[in-house]
Amino acid sequence: MLERFCFKCYWILLDFASNIWHSNNTLGIENWSNTRDCLLEHFLEYRKIHCSYVKFLKGKVFMDAKKITIIRHGRTDWNAEGRVQGSIDRPLDEVGMSEAKILGDAFFHLPIGKIVSSDLERAYHTAKIIAEKFSSSVEMHPSLREVSFGSIEGMLWEDFRLEYKEKILAYESLSWEERKKFRYTDTSETYGEALARVLPFLQDLCLQSASQHILVITHGGVMKALLAELAGFDDRKVRSQNTGFLTLKFKQGCLVLDHSQGIDLNFGG
Repeated sequence: MLERFCFKCYWILLDFASNIWHSNNTLGIENWSNTRDCLLEHFLEYRKIHCSYVKFLKGKVFMDAKKITIIRHGRTDWNAEGRVQGSIDRPLDEVGMSEAKILGDAFFHLPIGKIVSSDLERAYHTAKIIAEKFSSSVEMHPSLREVSFGSIEGMLWEDFRLEYKEKILAYESLSWEERKKFRYTDTSETYGEALARVLPFLQDLCLQSASQHILVITHGGVMKALLAELAGFDDRKVRSQNTGFLTLKFKQGCLVLDHSQGIDLNFGG
């Protein structure tokens, strides 16, 4: 529209200059044909610059507008029992399947172009239920799986807090940079190690996908680490409900928190 307007302005200017020249040649121009050609040459040069700038702006707007919504899977039997899941594969229970259907309905109005999930069953099943609303397929990626808690997986959280009380106190006293390197057991994964696989995957997903809005179904530990790393929230106070989610904007190559829902960012605070 702007280009059409500028082109119209060119012809108005040309007509105006023609009237002046033919009336009394106040511009001191001896050859009207040369004047017209000069104006046209300048306009075409402007048009070339303008078109390049418009393409740049369109690309920038596209990059800035891209969003990625990261969702925690629906409930499992171990969630209901209060057990540490980590990398152990547990299916959704009936409540979890219902939660996924409700979330799919809530997201139906969004321009979702791509859906990806962790390769663990509870995340993949959640993604499949949501994808039905969009008649979309689901891509699975191990980079999105839950933080592995090693030998404590399967324990009740209540028992873990009692048995690992001293380790928990040690963890609580550390900075985030130190907590990213902390292991509860020799076989557990650190938050830093989890972020090292998750963040590059999300960056590549935004860069390589043409979709304006992408859904990613993952796990509570992953989301806790992302909120601490990208937005500075205290991971010790973050609690995600099943199917809670956060939305990130992809701006100039960086992931920035836009909003969240179903996540307590200051639990106990």
